[in-house]
Order: sequence, then structure tokens, then C-alpha cells
Amino acid sequence: MDELARDASAAAVRAAVAEGLAFLVEQPLAQPVLKKALPRCAHLLTDSNARTRKAFASVLRAVRGVRAIKLTDVVPSDKLLVR
Repeated sequence: MDELARDASAAAVRAAVAEGLAFLVEQPLAQPVLKKALPRCAHLLTDSNARTRKAFASVLRAVRGVRAIKLTDVVPSDKLLVR
């Protein structure tokens, strides 16, 4: 996941990672793992590709509805205010 989320040659791959994460956030059994994995993908919020940023914003919206994961644990609040 880390390699694909940082694939500089293919923005579509980075967007697909974020889209997959948005799906997994809604799965209760995946949430403990995602709690540790999502902060490693926080850089997608400031990606150069708009589709990737939009897909990661969908992840953050999904995280808002999950009690087990805090939004500020995924992306620090100062980074949220930048975008």
C-alpha cells in the first residue's frame, strides 16, 4: 500500500488507493488496521492530482462516521486547514 500510495508515475494508482481505503473504512473488521495505516497515506490530501485529493477527502468523510478512528489521528488539524 505504501508503494502504491507514493507511485509518482501514475496518479490513477494513487487515486485508486484512496478509493479502496474509503471502501475499507466502512468495514468494521478493517478499522483497527486502518487506524494505523491511514496516517501513512495522509500525504494524499496534498497530492498534485485533483482526483487523488478528492478520493482521499472521501476517506476523511468516511472516517468522520467511525468511532474507532479520529480524524485528527489521520491528518493533523493544521494540515486540514491548509487545503
